[in-house]
Amino acid sequence: LPGRMTAIKGHIDFIKAMELQGLKNCAAILIDVHPEHGGNHLRRMLEVAEEARATCDLEILTLPRIDNMPALLHCCSLVVVPTKIEETFCRTVIEALAMGCPVVAYEGGGVSEIHEELLNEGGGEYAKRLKLVEKNEIPQLAASIREALKDDRTTEVLSNRLKGSLDGISLEVSKFARERWSSRSMADSELQLHRSIARS
Repeated sequence: LPGRMTAIKGHIDFIKAMELQGLKNCAAILIDVHPEHGGNHLRRMLEVAEEARATCDLEILTLPRIDNMPALLHCCSLVVVPTKIEETFCRTVIEALAMGCPVVAYEGGGVSEIHEELLNEGGGEYAKRLKLVEKNEIPQLAASIREALKDDRTTEVLSNRLKGSLDGISLEVSKFARERWSSRSMADSELQLHRSIARS
């Protein structure tokens, strides 16, 4: 759950989804958690997490902003992005895909555009790496998280990542994400847009 400590990032939806599924032996890592950040939202989120432990085995690990996000994503089974607003671009999703990590995210905005790009590039197999969920549909979010975590491929890919390698669809999607949304590629796309506007 990388992202600012604010309610629009959907942390509580995620915790309620985990509670609904009653998943065992799970740890959620929250990024950008600083004693001066979050305020009431952070306190409420931790209260909800404590209540959820009655039905699921969930540990919340809080970390401040870190410089080496790829290293952290390298160790994750799944990235969940339940952002409750439509973002113009979602860097978190791109970073996760580039590291070979599957994603479950609320649909809309840039997230849906990324999903469409995956679908156009590699069809359903690519698109499966980014599972879209209707906003605020916590039961659907819960089911998608459980499906992703129960998928044998998720466990296999994590094992391969920890060994320093990727293969199959995970490797293909990783390469596509790194090339399609590289700094150079994004800059070239922006320049093309400005040139087309200038010519019109």
